[in-house]
Amino acid sequence: MLLSIPAVFNFPLVASCHYLLFPRTPIYFTSLVPLHWNKLFPYLYFCNLISYWVVVYGLSCHFLFWVNLLLNLSLTLHPIVHNELRLNRKSYRTINNLRSPHNLSLFYRSVEVLMKIGNKSIQPIIIPMQSFVTYYAVFTNYTLISGWSQMDRSMIAILLMGTIVSVAACGFTLQFGGWFSRNSIMLVKSWKVYAILPETRKYYRRFMKSCRPLGFRAEEEYGQILLRSLTVLKFFQGAIRGTFRALLTLRKK
Repeated sequence: MLLSIPAVFNFPLVASCHYLLFPRTPIYFTSLVPLHWNKLFPYLYFCNLISYWVVVYGLSCHFLFWVNLLLNLSLTLHPIVHNELRLNRKSYRTINNLRSPHNLSLFYRSVEVLMKIGNKSIQPIIIPMQSFVTYYAVFTNYTLISGWSQMDRSMIAILLMGTIVSVAACGFTLQFGGWFSRNSIMLVKSWKVYAILPETRKYYRRFMKSCRPLGFRAEEEYGQILLRSLTVLKFFQGAIRGTFRALLTLRKK
């Protein structure tokens, strides 16, 4: 997590290297400057460089905030869901009294409250992240496939790198969310031992039915959306299907 701080500060400098080497790439404003404006080009070049660096730096800080928020929530809840509250593990880091019939249910309710607070913080980015990356992947894939022969190598490299990094990062995030949700279901199923014991049978059968699987979800005005393993498949399916539909539709015109 600490390594992400220097990475964010260095990323605008690294990203600006392409602009320094290829300022007339079509994605930059300087590509619109006529060739006979050679005297004004250096001033426009450095002004655009400063504005480009500020925009990239702002987006990097915004991205760092959401990444650190998601990492903090994941690193806090991962050992609890994956190991500490499951009854079929060989070793634990916490005391065994935590997994007693009385303490287990109280602690799980506390984890549910913590997960609900965390979901309220990250739910504004779940749906926009998937939508933005999907449309960006469709746009870059269509541009690369339809205009491969007309683009130079630098433009092809930018589009390829952008779509690979964005799709991989979003896919990894969705995959982790699905893995977390799957482990929370296995967590509740591991309590069947207490549902069999005579003194805790009635209580834990009702308690297990009342437990909603933990996971990264968007609720309220966003509807009921839970990141599952199927979410990753739908994400890649949407990107691939959108690319083929764009090729079939726009090439007909």
